Amino acid sequence: MCTTCERIEQIKQGNDPFFVAETRSGYVVLAQSQLFEGHVLFLSKACKKELYQLDYHTRVAFLSEASLIAQSLLEAFKADFTEFEMLGGEDGHLTAHIIPRHKDDLLPYGKKEGSIFSLPSDVLDDPKNVPSAMTLSSLRETCLEGLSRNIQCKGMAKKDITEELLLDKIFDGERVTLYDRRGTVVAYVDIGKRDPKTRILSKTFVHESYRGKGLGTFLLNEADTIAAKEGTELIKTCSFAQKA
Repeated sequence: MCTTCERIEQIKQGNDPFFVAETRSGYVVLAQSQLFEGHVLFLSKACKKELYQLDYHTRVAFLSEASLIAQSLLEAFKADFTEFEMLGGEDGHLTAHIIPRHKDDLLPYGKKEGSIFSLPSDVLDDPKNVPSAMTLSSLRETCLEGLSRNIQCKGMAKKDITEELLLDKIFDGERVTLYDRRGTVVAYVDIGKRDPKTRILSKTFVHESYRGKGLGTFLLNEADTIAAKEGTELIKTCSFAQKA
């Protein structure tokens, strides 16, 4: 089994954090280097080295879906154009690199135009270009949202957001708190008891670096769940909760 086929097996088992979506003919995964945001690989389901080795219908499906992926990424990342490179990995498994590009995006590297692969490998593969867990989650979401508008595809099963963003959750009876793996508080919701039958949702907080990820909504749902399990009434005085 080639290394790309091994990766596809990991995708099927839900163990590839860079996986975005499955289509009829392949798998869309984010490139590990996100020097150019939205750069994805489209891995053929068929283990072939060349396009001509695919049967006619599979070949048409792969190329058609690749073009729709390019359109989706261009729209999702508000790009000026897309770069399309049909490259094989070291194992020769048919792979398309599809990259949303912007005008003059090579100027910082001393080039006016050209392929991203004309850049030195130490620039492309710089470890600082590997996205954090939070950035990776956001990129997957943006890609999948764009793909879903143009192509029939299936993303990974939705995980609990605390698992997705590598957060720990603690409920102390009065407050649900989310911590990052360094123990820093990133969000919380206060739901103290007024009396045995009533809780007051008085405050929702999300650190600015984690806003826009759905944590506020997640915490409100947690509060509703806790109150429902207890059989208590949840009175929402928090402005965020009242607007949600």
